[in-house]
Amino acid sequence: MTTELYNIDGMSCAACSSAVERVTRKLPGVQSSDVNLTTAKMTITYDEAQVTPEQIMEKVKKAGFPPPWSRRRRTGWRTRRRCF
Repeated sequence: MTTELYNIDGMSCAACSSAVERVTRKLPGVQSSDVNLTTAKMTITYDEAQVTPEQIMEKVKKAGFPPPWSRRRRTGWRTRRRCF
């Protein structure tokens, strides 16, 4: 098992952090996924034989939050999930 810490930009409410937790917990091999809305960080523990960091961040991206490295795009483009 591996435990990693990810920065998740763009979260503005509890529904946002819950969405990230929900999609990542559904991945095979994920033991736990906890998001701290205040610090905008996700702590995830997973079996590296079943899931990769790329798969984790793809799920986070599909939930409406870009991976940390997308913030460095030259165009200055940023995606932000809208809460309703």
